[in-house]
Amino acid sequence: YEILTSDEYEWTPPENLGPTVNTQVGDEHPALSGDGLRLIFFSFHRADTGLSEATRNRTDEPFGPAQPLGEEFRNRSVERGIALSGDGLVLVFGSKRPGGPGGEGNLNLWQATRPNLSTPFSKPVC
Repeated sequence: YEILTSDEYEWTPPENLGPTVNTQVGDEHPALSGDGLRLIFFSFHRADTGLSEATRNRTDEPFGPAQPLGEEFRNRSVERGIALSGDGLVLVFGSKRPGGPGGEGNLNLWQATRPNLSTPFSKPVC
């Protein structure tokens, strides 16, 4: 409970992440890795609508250009409630994509993993 009551912690003013991450069409449902170096979010504006990832080398640097996570993460259904493990190796999200219990249209939790940060995520499983 110390972190909740400490005077040492203050929110900084919000900052626009700039055109390498944001566009005029729509980006939403972000998840940030524990080290603050990876940002995964749902994007409507990329050629591949779906989950994208932007990275940076240090937290005092801007994020680089966002890249689609790949074919397995392209989806016309918005992926929401995105959560990324602190180490960036496990991704969990809600989706109405086909393949879940009850078929397409039911909101289910999906998970994808990767063995290290330089490897793409596995095919999501429900």
